[in-house]
Amino acid sequence: MREVLEGGNVKGGVLRAHVDWFRLNLPGRNIDALRPLVSPATAKILVAPILATNWYPFRSVVETDRAIAVLRGGMEQETVVELGRFSARVNLMTSYRAFTRERPHEFFRESARLHRQFEDFGRASYDQTGPTACRLSIVECPCYAKTYCWSALGYFEEATALQGGHGPQVAEVECQCDGGAACRYDVRWS
Repeated sequence: MREVLEGGNVKGGVLRAHVDWFRLNLPGRNIDALRPLVSPATAKILVAPILATNWYPFRSVVETDRAIAVLRGGMEQETVVELGRFSARVNLMTSYRAFTRERPHEFFRESARLHRQFEDFGRASYDQTGPTACRLSIVECPCYAKTYCWSALGYFEEATALQGGHGPQVAEVECQCDGGAACRYDVRWS
C-alpha cells in the first residue's frame, strides 16, 4: 500500500470534527494523549484552537486520525470510518449546512463542484450511475493515504443519509494507495 502525506491541505472543519469525536468518545483522555503519537508539527496544531475556515496539512489530519485509532484500540479502519461519519454529521448540520440538499444526487453533484473549497488538492467529479446511485472520483491528488480514504467512506455514507438517502452503502472501487489512477467511490441508497 502506498501513501504520500505531503502536498495538500484540508479545511479545519474536518480536523476539528475528528478531535471533537476524540473528546466525546474517549473522555478519560485529553489532547496531550495524542501528542506523542503525531509529528511535532501536528502536535503544535492540536494544542491551538482548530478553526473550521483555516487550512491544515493533509499529513496532520492523517496523523491525528491514526493516533485517535491507536488510543481507542481495535481496528484503525473502524475508528476512522466513524470519524468520517461524525465529521459529516457535525459539519453538514452546522458550519456547512448551506451545502445540504434535499436529495443525495444534488448534494454530491454540488460537492464535486465545490471540492477545492474543502481540499486544496485533486479534482473531484460526480457521475450519476442510477436513480439511487452515483460515483465520486477524486483524481490528480499529490497526497493520499488509506486512512483518509476510510474517513471518506464514513463521510459519504453519513452525508447520503443526511440528504434523505436510506440505507446508504459506500464502496471505494479504486484507490491511489493500491496503485489506481484515482480514488473512486460508488454510493448507493434507497
